[in-house]
Amino acid sequence: MKRKSIKMILGMTVFGVLALGCTAFAAGYGGYALPIYQGNNYWGEGHKAHGANNCVYNQVDLLTNTNRATFWITDVNKSQISGDYYFQVGDSKNMYSNRSISSGYVGMENSNNSSTEAYVDGWINFN
Repeated sequence: MKRKSIKMILGMTVFGVLALGCTAFAAGYGGYALPIYQGNNYWGEGHKAHGANNCVYNQVDLLTNTNRATFWITDVNKSQISGDYYFQVGDSKNMYSNRSISSGYVGMENSNNSSTEAYVDGWINFN
């Protein structure tokens, strides 16, 4: 009985450490504005990736006042270094830059050229 309890506590501790480690590399974004007439907004505040890579995972959970948003990867100067990726609610995919990056942003805009500001909620892993 004591052996089972120790194994269970050890298992829960390992699971907790792994869960914390995974979430440290990702972050949610909520209510991010997609400005009128396809104005740009950026997520990440010069977010640093954990090691140089060329992949960013993005997931869109909610769109308000639009049916689609456009995302792309930028370097620290906000120069686009990937193609455009189009997301609707429920979409999740990897976005790839055209070179290895260790720091940068994710740019976003309303895919529709609208006079109404739109909003997006989702989750990004810049690892």
